[in-house]
Amino acid sequence: MAQVVLAVPHGYCPPATVRICDRVAERSARALSGALSWLGVDAHVHVLSTLRADVDMNRWEARGTLYRLKLLVDMKAAALLLDVHSFPPERPDRGELYVLYLVGGTQERLAVDFQEYMLRTIGLTVPIVRGKASTLLGGGNDILTVARTIGLPALLLEFREDLGDGRLAELAAPIARWTQSKIV
Repeated sequence: MAQVVLAVPHGYCPPATVRICDRVAERSARALSGALSWLGVDAHVHVLSTLRADVDMNRWEARGTLYRLKLLVDMKAAALLLDVHSFPPERPDRGELYVLYLVGGTQERLAVDFQEYMLRTIGLTVPIVRGKASTLLGGGNDILTVARTIGLPALLLEFREDLGDGRLAELAAPIARWTQSKIV
């Protein structure tokens, strides 16, 4: 099984004139997977093959779907989960990349460690956003909630959607080194 699981629950992006997906999430995850592979780290990328509008795979209601069941199998055998997303460039307060964690538990320490590592190694300030756990009433990040429930260290990474492949590769390299340091 994979040492690292890269979930891309909003990565299916057919051609569209409006934003209906995380436009660079899959490319970001593939760049990160390649950088991890170069370091000898086994990573599995789980990209959803249907539209987010059909079912949001980051919500409680999606737990019984084939995507989430396969993801859970890999998560139970992994050492780390990175939930990969992207955001529109109209949010300059979020920089090129930000990290989200769930309040309570170990994810906050992991987020701070990630933030400090990126600043120390490449001089990049990575904002931290506090997320909320999912509930039966809806909302919240359910993939991170499940990771916390099974004791799997996890973070959500959001990449700005105007980043080109070259910059994604530049960011993937230090993220992969940080990731490797968390699973040894």
